[in-house]
Amino acid sequence: MLMRLALLIVAILGIVHAVTRFRKRDIRPLELGLWAAIWVLVAVVAVVPEGTNRLADILGIGRGADVIVYGAVVVLAGLLFRMSVRLEQLDRAITKVTRELALREGGRHDGE
Repeated sequence: MLMRLALLIVAILGIVHAVTRFRKRDIRPLELGLWAAIWVLVAVVAVVPEGTNRLADILGIGRGADVIVYGAVVVLAGLLFRMSVRLEQLDRAITKVTRELALREGGRHDGE
């Protein structure tokens, strides 16, 4: 019972944090929706933990806990992929800006 209450509190805090980050324009609406969905699922699991066992039966997975672990792995893999793509985009943008600045600075020194 205590663990269920702790999970529910963490889920509520997670939703509040996501909304706060959205209001500060740190995350986009799609990201807010993703994080809200994740935290709502955590809250549902906290309130109705036997639901994971039903879902496991439907999916042909042994236990409800396994469904949570598999789901977490899939979500984390997706987030890792998204972050790696974004990091590559940032790396290219930094390289482009650095080259442009170097060319401008080089042009100033040649003319002096």
